[in-house]
Amino acid sequence: MKRLLVVLMSLSIISASCALVTPRAMRQGWQWDGVLRVMPNSMFEPLTKAAEAAPSQATPAAMPAASLREELSLEGAWRYQPDADLKGEAEKWFAVEFNDSGWKDMKVPNNYSIDDPSLKNFYGPVWFRRSFQLPQSFDGKNLRLNFEGVDYFAKVWLNGELLGEHEGYFNPFTFDISKKIKPDMNVLVVAVTNPWDYSMEQSEALWVHMAEKIWPKGIFSYHDSRMGGIDNSAKDAQSYGTGGIYRPVKIVATGAAAIDWVLISPKLSDNYTKAEVAFDVFVTNFTGKTQDAIIQIETAGENFSGYQDSLSAKATLAPGANKVRLMLKVADPKLWWPYSHPELGRPNLYRANVKVAVGKDVSDQCSHLFGLKEVKLEESGPEAFIWHVNGKR
Repeated sequence: MKRLLVVLMSLSIISASCALVTPRAMRQGWQWDGVLRVMPNSMFEPLTKAAEAAPSQATPAAMPAASLREELSLEGAWRYQPDADLKGEAEKWFAVEFNDSGWKDMKVPNNYSIDDPSLKNFYGPVWFRRSFQLPQSFDGKNLRLNFEGVDYFAKVWLNGELLGEHEGYFNPFTFDISKKIKPDMNVLVVAVTNPWDYSMEQSEALWVHMAEKIWPKGIFSYHDSRMGGIDNSAKDAQSYGTGGIYRPVKIVATGAAAIDWVLISPKLSDNYTKAEVAFDVFVTNFTGKTQDAIIQIETAGENFSGYQDSLSAKATLAPGANKVRLMLKVADPKLWWPYSHPELGRPNLYRANVKVAVGKDVSDQCSHLFGLKEVKLEESGPEAFIWHVNGKR
């Protein structure tokens, strides 16, 4: 009975998720063209444009010790003001000289309906403002303004200039502000809109979570994990809004090249006694010309001892976005097992410290955790739809 309930709940969730695009889109004759896209200003945008940069097999020079990467967190108190009359842009609330002394303070990152319950059913823009000054060590570096998550629509201004917009609550996005920053005080403004999903009002669905949703916000809209979520009253189903700058905001300074992302793909073999790990390092070259670089990856056990390794290679980076693949072989890997099944093993994790050096300095660096594991779900046979991890049920 318990398994049946889980299956039924899963089917209802799948149906609700499919309703994001399938029924209405199919009736309108929509067809997917097979191209995977990202939102404008997404942190993943360089990944879709990256040129392959084959690493050299030659032994690279030693990695420089000094690193140019720095971060400035913009977390903390921001001024905020709801815009029920949609007058913020007309009155230039984004302007540097705008007087926000009548606005309230709110800590960012945050879901604004938690700190201000008056916003729990507010679906218009909520404006946020804050001032900041960069440290002198940021001078001459490439600067990017990173948002790790804003729910749901974001419109961003810096010093009165519109940087751009973004849609999507889990998607990180970024802006190059190297030529837009001021040496003294800067003013950052973000208009955040958590939209009202009016789909239930136009739907024939019996239950809210089965409605053909307008905004793909998953469990953050029309779902039985929300208060009133399985009621067929749309107002009750969205009893608390989820809008806000709910993930960290920071300015990242780097040298001539920056690491956009590191995609780590392990593959196990020989009855799980060997592993080959592919590191796809996505790097943006800011110089506007072809540039030689060194990519280095140092790996070690994160929650176990006795393992350390490193690999590095030279790569010639084209201007703009690049992808460099490095391969690591691990003998007798410490496998990751689910924490809930200690009889199978421990949730072993590795850490990879990744650096890119251009000239005499480490231009950028980052750190990632990863596990060596294989997860499978058979779709047919006696063990259909049963999960296996590293060959174990």
